[in-house]
Formats: sequence, C-alpha cells, structure tokens
Amino acid sequence: MNSYQHYKQLGEPIEYLMSCWARTRGSDSDYTEYGWADVVLSSDVKDDPERAWECIMHAVAQPGYDKHFGVLAAGPLENLLSFHGDSFIDRVETTARQNPHFAFLLGGVWQFKMTDGIWERVQKVWDRQGWDNVPRGA
Repeated sequence: MNSYQHYKQLGEPIEYLMSCWARTRGSDSDYTEYGWADVVLSSDVKDDPERAWECIMHAVAQPGYDKHFGVLAAGPLENLLSFHGDSFIDRVETTARQNPHFAFLLGGVWQFKMTDGIWERVQKVWDRQGWDNVPRGA
C-alpha cells in the first residue's frame, strides 16, 4: 500500500497529510511517493478552505515545520488569502497577534490575488523579519 492509499485508509487525517506534505520538501524529498499531498493541500485551499486552515495551523504548531515556511507561506497560506481572504482575514489578524510563529509565517506571503484591502490588513500584522533580506531584530 502506498502513502496515498494509507492516507485514505486512515480517513484522511490532517496530521498524516501534513507529514507527507513535509516529506516532499528539502534534500530528502521523495516527491514520487508523497507528491499527492501537495495536490490534496492545494485542492483543499480552493475547495475546503477550513480544512486548509487546519492544515496550516497544524504546521505552525509542530516543531520542525518552520523549515518549510517559505513554501507554506508562498503556497497554501498565500492562496488561501487570495481566494478566501474575506472569510479568513479576521482569523488571520487575531492569530498573528497571538502567535508570533504564525505572524512570521504570514511574513512570507505576497499579495498574489489578494484584494488591496486584505493585503493591507495582512501587512499590519505580519512579521517580515527574516524574509526577503529583512534582517532579524529590525
């Protein structure tokens, strides 16, 4: 049984999805076996944004996922805000104010298809330190 079949057999748990998603990143990547997790997470962003939010928050809460924050920010989180910003921006603002780890993740998003209003609100709560040559402690 491959990892996708195992995911389905387990009942599609977020923890397993994100574990597989993380395995598609970095030098020990095995995209052939785990690339399906990228597709599932991307689909969730568009078709099941609440589940995508749960996936993102799972990654924020887990040790070791921060090494994948560049991809998580510029992919799932950026897309979630681009396609569902009106539904999530209040939650994003609250979470960023309460969780510095999330505020840092938010610092890695670009505007993409966010409305100007959503983008302005994101910029007010993000932590850009460490992104795009913005020094830490600035």
